[in-house]
Amino acid sequence: MSTATIMIIPAAWHVPEHYASLETHLRSQNLEVFTERLPSMSIRVSRSSQSPSKDAAYIRDKLRPSVNAGKDVILLMHSYGGLPGALAAKGFTKSERVANGREGGVIGLIFMCAYIGGDRESTLLSKLPGGRYQPWQFHNQRSAALIPINPKHFFYNLVEDSVAETAVSLLVPFAEPAASTPLDGQSAWADAAFNGKRTYIKTTRDNAFPLEAQNAMVRDSGVEWDVVELDAGHSPHLSHTGEVARIVGERVKVFTG
Repeated sequence: MSTATIMIIPAAWHVPEHYASLETHLRSQNLEVFTERLPSMSIRVSRSSQSPSKDAAYIRDKLRPSVNAGKDVILLMHSYGGLPGALAAKGFTKSERVANGREGGVIGLIFMCAYIGGDRESTLLSKLPGGRYQPWQFHNQRSAALIPINPKHFFYNLVEDSVAETAVSLLVPFAEPAASTPLDGQSAWADAAFNGKRTYIKTTRDNAFPLEAQNAMVRDSGVEWDVVELDAGHSPHLSHTGEVARIVGERVKVFTG
């Protein structure tokens, strides 16, 4: 049976522990899965030096052992993760690697209420209404950090209360330069290699990234998407874990077929 490795790219403020339940569901389908903490969420590096491109470079470093081992990889990107994730996939598509005599590579992209980067001028900040941080996104200029205010409402509005409380406790500061620094290259989501292998999971009751904004981003991308809608907030991996796992499992069959 064809299978794939799933690499989860976290949202801003989020760490691998936020995706543990989803990982368990995916592994129950005999899928290999891993999640990495991005540098922009690290306490071990200077926040002022971070960028989506540095996150992308980190993702490539973590992706490289899997593709060099000949594995087919699908990126599951959540929210901000869509920006560095799709940037990291450039040059790692399976078709590109096969053309160069190598096995393995990224075979599909799944955006989970995730931002779609455009050209080299794209930033997370530019994707926000009015190109400015929202009232719930506090920019602490002294520490170069973005801090979410009332994250339970914006991230976990449809998540079971005890699960939401735990998720809030796991949140970490997000390096502000990763939101305001432009991408330094082209993203892979528009590549022909992902035609028929490009999925967008829309969340219809999202308080952080409203459905109207998701609709506009998908529409304005200029490419065709396999779109799935969930009656979920910004964290379907916590409120609709089984459904997200089912969607991923179904795409594995399509992408590897």
